[in-house]
Amino acid sequence: MTTAKISSSSASILGRLQSRYHMPKTVLIDLALKKYEEQMLLEEINNGYARLKEDQEIWKEELAERNELDGTLWDGLEDE
Repeated sequence: MTTAKISSSSASILGRLQSRYHMPKTVLIDLALKKYEEQMLLEEINNGYARLKEDQEIWKEELAERNELDGTLWDGLEDE
């Protein structure tokens, strides 16, 4: 098991969450880290799309590819 020091404000928040949700601190920390990781991934994706949109030629190609693929999601599934 690894230990890490946290600030008093984080410890206070963790204590409030533990009292409110009756979950072990380790579970709360795991959930918080997973949520943070998801948030950071979404920010990276959004930043990537923002950079993509900056180059109008590449963005046009992206939109054209999307239009080409539009409607293919259900190809062949109507019969199932």
